[in-house]
Amino acid sequence: MCNIAFDCDECLIENGEPIEANVELLKVLSKTHKIYLWSGNGYKHAMEVGVELGLSSIISGVLNKYNTFIPDIAFDNQEIKLGKIDIKI
Repeated sequence: MCNIAFDCDECLIENGEPIEANVELLKVLSKTHKIYLWSGNGYKHAMEVGVELGLSSIISGVLNKYNTFIPDIAFDNQEIKLGKIDIKI
């Protein structure tokens, strides 16, 4: 089981609309991994996105770019140093 962090802005939502393929990916990954949302806009924003997308039941927590928790894998639309493995999507 891995801890997977997924950025909200431009990865799960774009211009206020869900990016359905990535939302579905999170749902599939949540069956065998712990899912965390993260946002440079803070914890509150990440949690609001999770609620808006109906992901509350699969989210293990929310992070921000200053978090000390290091997920195994982090997905973002920018080059980041958040996880042990960082994947730009």
